[in-house]
Amino acid sequence: MKIVTLCRPCAEKLGTAYDLVKIITSAEKDTCAECGRRRYTNKYRVGGLKSAGKEQ
Repeated sequence: MKIVTLCRPCAEKLGTAYDLVKIITSAEKDTCAECGRRRYTNKYRVGGLKSAGKEQ
């Protein structure tokens, strides 16, 4: 598992393909690891790929 700093739009985009778990911290102004923009970000733990055919 990898911990990355992401802005909300990037977290929502990556959340469709990967298992993301938000680490409980306050939002702070930082550079997003995905888009490179300076925005309010949170830290997320990125897991494996989500299965496309998996039903819950």
